[in-house]
Amino acid sequence: MLYPIPTPPPDETIDPSLRVNGGNEIAQPPTGTDVTFSDIFTVTIGATYYYRVTVVDTDGVESYPSNEMSWTVLGQTVTGLTPTSAYWGDEVTLDGTIFGTYNPATDHVLFQTIDGNTLVGAVTSWSDTQIKAQVPDDTITGPVYVVIAGTIAATDDDLTILNPYLTSISPQIGYVEQPLAIFGNNFGASVGSSKVKLGTSDLTSTVTSWSNTRIDIVPPDGIVAGNVNVTVNGLTSNSIIFRPKTQIQSVSLSKAAAGAQVTINGRYFGAIGGAVSLGGVSEPIVSWSPNQVKFTVTRDPGSYALTVQRQDGIGSNDVPFTVKDPPTVTLDSTGGINLIRTQRPPDNPALLIGFAPETEHLRVYANSQLIYSSDTDGGLVDTLPLNVAKIGNGIITFTAQIDVLGITVTSNPVTGKFYGLPGDVDTNGVVDNNDIAALLLNIGLHSGDPGYELWIDTDEDGTVTEADAALVGYSFGNTK
Repeated sequence: MLYPIPTPPPDETIDPSLRVNGGNEIAQPPTGTDVTFSDIFTVTIGATYYYRVTVVDTDGVESYPSNEMSWTVLGQTVTGLTPTSAYWGDEVTLDGTIFGTYNPATDHVLFQTIDGNTLVGAVTSWSDTQIKAQVPDDTITGPVYVVIAGTIAATDDDLTILNPYLTSISPQIGYVEQPLAIFGNNFGASVGSSKVKLGTSDLTSTVTSWSNTRIDIVPPDGIVAGNVNVTVNGLTSNSIIFRPKTQIQSVSLSKAAAGAQVTINGRYFGAIGGAVSLGGVSEPIVSWSPNQVKFTVTRDPGSYALTVQRQDGIGSNDVPFTVKDPPTVTLDSTGGINLIRTQRPPDNPALLIGFAPETEHLRVYANSQLIYSSDTDGGLVDTLPLNVAKIGNGIITFTAQIDVLGITVTSNPVTGKFYGLPGDVDTNGVVDNNDIAALLLNIGLHSGDPGYELWIDTDEDGTVTEADAALVGYSFGNTK
C-alpha cells in the first residue's frame, strides 16, 4: 500500500481489497519456517510502501494482522533540466544522481505526448549524474522522465516545446461544413503565412478564428478522413486524425408502411455497404452508394429513429421515421351491376372507392385496362361514375389500386355485366366482320342456355337468329 494500513478493531481483519498477490494466500515452503514473498510491481522513486501480514489456519480462519512495516524507494533523482525549452530534435541535458550504467533494454528517457502518453527520446550520452537525450517529434510541453529498470523519476520543471503542436481536435468525428476546433500551442497570434491541412487538403482558407492555442476551421464537403496538422514558420506539428461523419440529408418518405422502399440521400455513407436501422434494428438494404442508400421497411408500426452506419462503424444523425399500419383500399358499386346497359332503360352506375388518407395516386382498372388515373383524370375521387358506352360488352371485373406510404395496394374486385356497344358480339370493343362470324356460331341459342347473352341476341327476342345480324350491320364500325 502507498498509505499506512489502518489497524482494525479487535477480532476483525483487514479489508480484503488491500491484499497483495491477487488476494490469494502465499504458499507455505516445503521445509523450514520462513515464508518468503516477492511483491513485483513498478515502483515510484521516493514513494513509501506499507505492509502487514496475517496467517490463516487449517480451518480458513484469518488472524489479527501483524505490526506494520514500511519501505521507501530510493533511486535515481533528476535535479536539473537544460534547456527548459526546445524544438523537436534538440538535445536536452538531465542532471541528477544514481543514474548508474546505461542499459538500453531497461533504461529510457521519456517525453510527454498527447493523451498522457510518452515518447522515447534517443539517448546521446549517459553517466551516473548526467544524461543527454534528443527531443522526439510529436513531444508536447510537459515533464521529462528518467526510467531505470522500471523505476521512474521526473523533472521538477516542464520542458516547454517551441514547435507548434496539437493536443486535441473537437470533434474528431464530425460533420463537414460544421465548425472544427484545433487545440494546441505555438500557433502564433494570427494565421499569417501559417497553414492548416487535413491530409493533402489545404484548409487554411476555411479558418474562422486563430490564436496561439486554438484554431477554428470549417471542413468543406468532399474531404476524406485524414490527419489534421498545422505548419507555422516552416515547422509542422504532430497530427490528429479527423473522420467525416455519416450524414442523412433527406429521406424520400418520413412515414411508410411495411414493404415500402425508402431512399436516403446524404453523404459519407461509404462505397461499401453498412447498415440502416430503425430504432436500432437493421433493415434490408436494397442498394448502397456513397451518397444514397435504399432500404425496405419491415418493422412493426411505431415511431423510430432512422440511422445509417457505414462499414467503419461511424453512425449518422438520427431522423424521425414512422411505420404506419398497413393501408387498404376498398371498392363497391351503387345499386349493383348485374346488368348495366346504355339501352332501355339508361343506367348510370358508379364505383365507390374507400382509400387511406395518405393516398398519393389512384388508378381504376376494368379487366386490367386502365379506365381512370388520378394523375390525369381529375385527382383522388371516392365515387367514380361509369361510362357504360366506353366499357363495352362483357363480364367486367373492376379493381382499384392506390400508391400510399411507399407501397401499392389493390382493392377487392367488383364484377358486373355490361352491354354498352350494340353489335359487338365478340366483346372486343369493335363492331366488324368478326362479330358476324361470332353471331353465326351462336345461331339457335336461346335465353337461359349456357353462353346466352343479350349482346349476342341483338334484337333481344330470346333467340339468336340471322335477324340479329341486322344490328351488327347497322352498328358496323362503331367502337366503345
